[in-house]
Amino acid sequence: MKIKAGDIYYSEMITLFSNLYKMLCTACNYYLFSTEDPFRSIGWQQPELFRILVKKAFEDGYGREKISAMIDLAVLEGVSPEVLPIQQGFILCSELKTSDVKYVAIEEIKKLVDGGEVRLTNVKNGGDRRYFVKEKTNQLCDMLLVISIELAEVEDGIRYYFNHCKENTLEIVLYRALQVADWTSDDDKVWVDIYRYGLTKRIKPRDSLISQYQKRIQKMDPLF
Repeated sequence: MKIKAGDIYYSEMITLFSNLYKMLCTACNYYLFSTEDPFRSIGWQQPELFRILVKKAFEDGYGREKISAMIDLAVLEGVSPEVLPIQQGFILCSELKTSDVKYVAIEEIKKLVDGGEVRLTNVKNGGDRRYFVKEKTNQLCDMLLVISIELAEVEDGIRYYFNHCKENTLEIVLYRALQVADWTSDDDKVWVDIYRYGLTKRIKPRDSLISQYQKRIQKMDPLF
């Protein structure tokens, strides 16, 4: 894209680009294109296009409103086939280059989670709308945990995660959190710390997690 930060059309370009991305996400849930993947219909993969959008949005610097807008785009309902919703969250987190902007992102994520929890009180059980609000909240929690791990503040991140993630059981919350840790860090200690936090909640992990825990402990301490 030839329009750069400082160009008189820069702000308009970001708005139009964001609206295009939103439309393509919406099309993932409805038949607006002749194929099942609207992103591929225009010659792009969703994660690649989202990365370009985020990079362009932050080209002239970070701002609270801009960060919040990108977070909201990262958790839109529409996702291409074979693309995990969390991929967009990881892409956004990777473009938050300093600790200061990471902390701003955490604050904005918490605001969006609070808003989702208010909406849940007004949505009937069992409806599609409730499912989408819960899943959006879960993705926001995923992003917050990613940033917390990157900031080496795992304890704060996992405490928030367990308090706000909307999975059906605490065991599934633990499983999901450990997946996020796997994708975010190669440090076994991060994974083990989250696992042990789950144990403090009296969670009985599934057998596959118990096996992983034992293997990671042996890597960390061969005498275990």
